[in-house]
Amino acid sequence: MSNDTGRGQYEFDDQQSAIIADLSSGVRIVGLMLFLFGVLQAIGLIVTLVGIGWTSHFAGATILIAAAALIYLSFGWWFQKSAAAFDAVVTTQGRDIDNLMAALNELRKPFGLIRTLIMVYAVIILVGLVAALITAFTHRPPAA
Repeated sequence: MSNDTGRGQYEFDDQQSAIIADLSSGVRIVGLMLFLFGVLQAIGLIVTLVGIGWTSHFAGATILIAAAALIYLSFGWWFQKSAAAFDAVVTTQGRDIDNLMAALNELRKPFGLIRTLIMVYAVIILVGLVAALITAFTHRPPAA
């Protein structure tokens, strides 16, 4: 836990480094699995498109599956880059803060996308709720 590095950066001690290494391991596994899910979805989509061809009946589903694959691949990539930067915090000397900030920057990217997706989803739910309420109050059942 010294501050006597060449650039004057804080250096994490062994206990702190162990915590960062454990986090890095978890982030790496999550990133690897998400990337694998993205690859498998992309392969499944390609195999399906080759097998049945492009059809307008499945256009919406195709676009959603492609978007999901892209999101999984992006999350996997960002988590892998974040894990590598967390590893650098543990394995290098004199650059702990720089490496930590790089790791946090990579970790910020998937959470920014998650935040955006949640906001879009909330708007969709709100629009659906308003549409359902309008329909419920303006549609009267026929009199018996």
